[in-house]
Amino acid sequence: MARTRTVGSGGQTAALAMALAALLAFGSACRDEPPLTGARSLLRVSQESVAFPPGYPGVERQVEIRVVNAGRTTLDVDWTSLAAPFSADGLPTRMAPGEVPVRLSYRPVATGVLTATLVGRAPGG
Repeated sequence: MARTRTVGSGGQTAALAMALAALLAFGSACRDEPPLTGARSLLRVSQESVAFPPGYPGVERQVEIRVVNAGRTTLDVDWTSLAAPFSADGLPTRMAPGEVPVRLSYRPVATGVLTATLVGRAPGG
């Protein structure tokens, strides 16, 4: 078992550590000045294909996916529409870097196999 021993005057050491942390956090943070040039955003989804489990007509099935902007710039995204019995909730039209949950739903009105394609387009992404 390893032991750690700290030597010093408690108040001064803590104050020095806090001052150093504040300096590092605020003094050297990336401010993107001048603004970014040539930066790219990469739009992705967590699953490229979704298969809903079999169900009865009128019973809704839902799946959650994540839309990911893996770049450093914000994207304006245009999505194709989905025809019934498919729907999507939470599709972002303006997306900052990071990820957003999207709920895909399927509520068939009759038995059979149906397919749909959802496409998101973003300039540069």
